[in-house]
Amino acid sequence: MGSHFKFAAIYQTSLLERAPRKVVCDPVKIEFFKGPRVLDVPLQVSRITPFGREAPIAGSGKLALNDGPFISITVRTDESDPFKAKRFCEDQLDSALAQLAVIYDPALFSEQIYRGWLLEEKKWIMEAWVQRKNPIAVSSDLADALSEMRKSVSQVPELHVRFLLMSRFLAKSLLVSPGEEKFLYLWTMLEIFPMKDTSNIAPISDYVGTLVNRPPAEVKEKLGIGRLYGSRCTFVHDGRLDIPLSDLGLVFGRLELICIEVLRSLCGLPYSGSLENYFDAKGT
Repeated sequence: MGSHFKFAAIYQTSLLERAPRKVVCDPVKIEFFKGPRVLDVPLQVSRITPFGREAPIAGSGKLALNDGPFISITVRTDESDPFKAKRFCEDQLDSALAQLAVIYDPALFSEQIYRGWLLEEKKWIMEAWVQRKNPIAVSSDLADALSEMRKSVSQVPELHVRFLLMSRFLAKSLLVSPGEEKFLYLWTMLEIFPMKDTSNIAPISDYVGTLVNRPPAEVKEKLGIGRLYGSRCTFVHDGRLDIPLSDLGLVFGRLELICIEVLRSLCGLPYSGSLENYFDAKGT
């Protein structure tokens, strides 16, 4: 066991009446316990760091499990590539969870305490997305700006409702790293608006074209709208996100900027110019 990396999800539940202490179906181990137990886990200290400043990215921490009962599902792997290892472990873990849920009750897993890598015998494995951003100075007239934005977005009731829903998906997307969840959150924002009442992606290029003052065909090509939709279809219908690891940062950065510019327009704000690099031949 010492040569393996371990990935776990831990759930707290009050529904357990009795259960065996441990069930092993390699590479998955399921444990039922009440605590106390302390686990060593990796911590990502920062996901966003400002340019020009050194900041810690990761460290180790203690996870104290005191008031159970708990269910722990642990998967082991000897794959050293963090992204391949995580995909393998998450597939095995989620499969085991689904099997337990259909045998017993999904409610057993409604309160997740932790999901991630375990640190054992000084072995480390951790994947982390870190962004570099410019420092931000908040304006003293922020309250006035927010008031004007609120007034603008509420002028058309239907668009106001759509803006609120898009805002909810944006908030969710900010909490997860590039992957299936983040892609669905961001793409769904564009389906809410400007793709309202249609399954045709043309309204995205049309709407963004008016913001950047460029023909829809150019917008579709340079911003890869068709490729983004293709990735969405492949994911929904084939169960895989077909974006290479080397392209994840670029693709998600572009998709997020498109969503932000659409939200800005609904708030009555002018186009910020954030997409201009993509219309440069070197930025495509």
